[in-house]
Amino acid sequence: MKQISEVFTALGTANEISVSVPDREEERVLLLVRKLKEHVFLLDNSLSAFKSDSETCAIARSAGKSAVQVSEETRLLISRAIDGSILTGGTFDITAGPLIRLWEKARREEELPAEEEIRKAVLLTDYRDITVEATPFRVGLRYPGQSLDFGSMAKGYAADYVKAELKENGINDYLINFGGTIITGEQEREIGIRNPFADAGHPAGYLTMKNSAAVTSGIYENGFRKNGKWYHHLIDPATGYPAAEGLSGVTLIGDSAEKLDILTTMAFVKGIRKSLPVLEAENTDGIFITQNGEIYTTPALSESFRKGNEIHVRNESA
Repeated sequence: MKQISEVFTALGTANEISVSVPDREEERVLLLVRKLKEHVFLLDNSLSAFKSDSETCAIARSAGKSAVQVSEETRLLISRAIDGSILTGGTFDITAGPLIRLWEKARREEELPAEEEIRKAVLLTDYRDITVEATPFRVGLRYPGQSLDFGSMAKGYAADYVKAELKENGINDYLINFGGTIITGEQEREIGIRNPFADAGHPAGYLTMKNSAAVTSGIYENGFRKNGKWYHHLIDPATGYPAAEGLSGVTLIGDSAEKLDILTTMAFVKGIRKSLPVLEAENTDGIFITQNGEIYTTPALSESFRKGNEIHVRNESA
């Protein structure tokens, strides 16, 4: 067997596609994996909120004026994002671009946004203001100043796309890791669950996976401390402030990384108790780490998840 691996940076993170194939398949599969890598680059160029020639930026420039023509793939992703917003009661919302930019600026400057700025950004955040037209595919936003942000689902979508293409080509032994969004094939693997209170390499626990996806997010990824309080990057669209349901890390396990991206955002905003009915309905299991260092898992993970060393809460991340 040959191990083929491609490591590259796109969608704002480090990515890896790794597959095992018979020796005779090496050349064919290597070309396929490189083709898939190029498609991820194309997605990055289309969806980026920072590249002026992206479809996302074109939609933002025309907000409140007219719809713009987009690729079928972008239109499909936007339609699924709207479905995700409906599913989560708006706790996931790709029109949160103004809020996200506002808090990114706050993190760079380590200064809280003015309340008036937050109120204005909240008013611009509403997935129901997206218009989607077919033939040709056109997408618009109702009000000037609105913008989309795919950062909360692009990795999951891209990872799902790669998985589907690998399986379509008869490849079943693979590991896809897009910045902590992980999809495994038929080979059983054990992955580490990030400890919100420790450096990488000291997991909170380990999860055994096979033919499934896992998405992890946490308040440790981006944030800043002001007046003794930690302000992280996971924003509640209703309040305009970082989610405040007491969670430090969430890992969700299911079939679709894209859907897990959406549901992970929901879990931080809604909290464990209110999220569980939706997760159960979507056949999704989870590992939840609170800001007090407590770990909760859904019943189905009781055998496949094992805890690591005892978690010690660090004040700077709580």
